[in-house]
Order: sequence, then structure tokens, then C-alpha cells
Amino acid sequence: MPTVNANKHTAHDLQLAGQMRREDYKTIKHMDKATLAAYLSRVWKRGYDAGYQAAVKSVAPQLREAAELKAADKEG
Repeated sequence: MPTVNANKHTAHDLQLAGQMRREDYKTIKHMDKATLAAYLSRVWKRGYDAGYQAAVKSVAPQLREAAELKAADKEG
């Protein structure tokens, strides 16, 4: 039996990720320019923050190891 990678997305998953729910589309369709700009700014900010947190989480162990090595060098 082949193993399944939980982090791997299927083509269908990616297609759905690019689609908007009808309710959201109707709401956005009726927004004025200022409201739409604020909404898109919030969407962008959430995406940026999620990416930043993912990057910090993936790099944190490497930074911790480097700090421990540096501290050990200062002690010894």
C-alpha cells in the first residue's frame, strides 16, 4: 500500500483553493471600493502572517542550534 503524504495536495484540492464560495462572491460583488480595499488588505495580511509564522517555525530549530553552539563557544 502506498504511503500518503499529509502535506501533499491533490490537483482537486488546489483547484478548490482557488475557488470562491458563492456567498463570498455575492458579498464582495456588492462592496464599494473602500470596503473592498480594506477586505483585500485583511486577506493579504492574514496570508502574510501565516507565511511568516510558517517560516519562523521551520527555521526556529536551526536558529536554536546555532545559538546553543555560540553560547557553548563563549563558555569554553
